[in-house]
Amino acid sequence: MPRLLIITQDNETLTGLHDGLVERGFSCLLTLYDAGVTELITTEAPELVLVEMDDNPSESGSRGLIQSIKKDSSLPIIALINRKSLAGIDGYLQADDFLTTPFDITELALRINQILHRTLSADGSEVIRSGPMVIDMISCDVTIYGK
Repeated sequence: MPRLLIITQDNETLTGLHDGLVERGFSCLLTLYDAGVTELITTEAPELVLVEMDDNPSESGSRGLIQSIKKDSSLPIIALINRKSLAGIDGYLQADDFLTTPFDITELALRINQILHRTLSADGSEVIRSGPMVIDMISCDVTIYGK
């Protein structure tokens, strides 16, 4: 069962997302933006992160959170972007994929599975994951619980 971390501004907003993904066979942890997100990634060892984007283009918002996650790990990230905010997104988002809200939960599940297939398969993959252990074949780095 793939482990996902859903990072949101408001738990109420994405509770339906959590429930829909659990119904499709994912194990999901829902958390709010805060300084403890990187620790949570280290302790829970998710295989993919979903980030609800805010309208803040600075590094203090969701964009900065994605940069921080990418700096510390090779976790794949899908950004959930409000359709109205799409024009403000540039090519430097650093997310592996994005989906505009509102979205179809089946499409999101398919995108998650596609990214996990690319990152979790050992043949030709750049990253191999096994529980808390991550092997980055490109940089030759091995981490356990993010360390």
